[in-house]
Amino acid sequence: MVADGNAARRDQDHNAALYNVYRSFGDVRPTDEVLDLIKVGATVPA
Repeated sequence: MVADGNAARRDQDHNAALYNVYRSFGDVRPTDEVLDLIKVGATVPA
């Protein structure tokens, strides 16, 4: 999940949602890091 690509009315709710996604489903990363991962993946031969 892209952490800074989501929002909630309160910071507490936003942080709780990110924590739950991280603990239950997978990574939570900022946009810049996600874009870097995409760039690296695009340069790896298939």
